[in-house]
Amino acid sequence: MVQSSKGRIDWGYNDLKDLAQLGRAIISEFLGTAILVWLATATCAQFRGNGETVHVSLTVGFTVATVIQTLAHVGGCHINPAVTLGFVIMGKTSALRAILYVIVQLAGAVAGTEIYKITTPENLRGIGLCSNRVNTAAGVTAEQALVVEIVLTFCLVLVILAVSDKNRRPHHGGTGPFIEGLTVCAAFLMGLRYSGVSLNPARSFGPAILSNYWEHHWIYWVGPLSGAAIAGYMYRNWFKAPKPQKEQNANT
Repeated sequence: MVQSSKGRIDWGYNDLKDLAQLGRAIISEFLGTAILVWLATATCAQFRGNGETVHVSLTVGFTVATVIQTLAHVGGCHINPAVTLGFVIMGKTSALRAILYVIVQLAGAVAGTEIYKITTPENLRGIGLCSNRVNTAAGVTAEQALVVEIVLTFCLVLVILAVSDKNRRPHHGGTGPFIEGLTVCAAFLMGLRYSGVSLNPARSFGPAILSNYWEHHWIYWVGPLSGAAIAGYMYRNWFKAPKPQKEQNANT
């Protein structure tokens, strides 16, 4: 159930009052996701020296930080259905906005993958256009990869909800995008050899649909969305920063 921070269901009627702003936010989600997926897939193209753990981790982490720093003021720059789910559970994103965001995130992921496909020689595009893959060659099972995706996405969404909490922003001085990028780097450094690290159903969806490569694809939906749901619930109920004392006094 989608609820506002006050406990009421937020269907998004207020979003309809400013369609221009909503349109800008939708465009920014499409653009941000396309950039992220293009660069993420390009890191594992079969060039010599490409695809190393540190290389992939830094590329994706820096991309996330840069895109958020550039576009967050427009509509939040979720660029990830799991992040959108976390904000929905927090009551910070309406049902209407969430649905529109997820649609354009998936479309942006397809566009980003198409750019990768166009700009990369066919023999270097990798399996499934660099789709996320469970490292079965090393003995990693689907269940183990699922747990990795749940835990890493939980950590990422928890961090994102924390740094975007307006009641604690003075504690990190506007460094939110950098912190989020570092979290992504850490997640990739840890998990790349397990599940290929998605954290983001859109990132997995773009390559899968254009290459028709669906092996273990369910993991990259169930894992991130489960982790995000747990993080959203926990932050909303246990970790949310209290309102500043002055604001509390003004409301009483």
